[in-house]
This record gives sequence, C-alpha cells and structure tokens, in this order.
Amino acid sequence: MIGSEAFKQSLRAQFKAFPDIQAKIEHIVVENDIVVVFLNFTDTHKGELQGRPPTNKNVYIRSADLYRIEN
Repeated sequence: MIGSEAFKQSLRAQFKAFPDIQAKIEHIVVENDIVVVFLNFTDTHKGELQGRPPTNKNVYIRSADLYRIEN
C-alpha cells in the first residue's frame, strides 16, 4: 500500500500527462465485501510521464480494479 500523499502525487502526474482522460464504467461486480470495477479509459498523451516525453497519441486502456469494502 502507498500513503495518501504518494497516491495524490501519482494522480497529479497522470492528470498532467493525460489531461483529457475519460473513464467509462463497463461492469461492476459485487460479492460480499469484494467489488470489481471494469473501466475503459480514453485519453491523449500530452505531457511528460515518468521521464517519457508526450507523444500526442490517443491511448485506450481497459482495467479491472478490485476493492475490499470494510466498515
């Protein structure tokens, strides 16, 4: 796990590199305290990220994020 400040910095860097990011939820699956969210992201690489210069190319990302809900 990473701390909240490190997480915020990571998000800032991603939003700077991909300022037009859009996410669409494809599916949400819930079982007991586990939630899986399937997302489709589209964006354009317009800023430096991890030392890599911007390519100005469109990027498409599909992700599955797993969460455990407690309390």
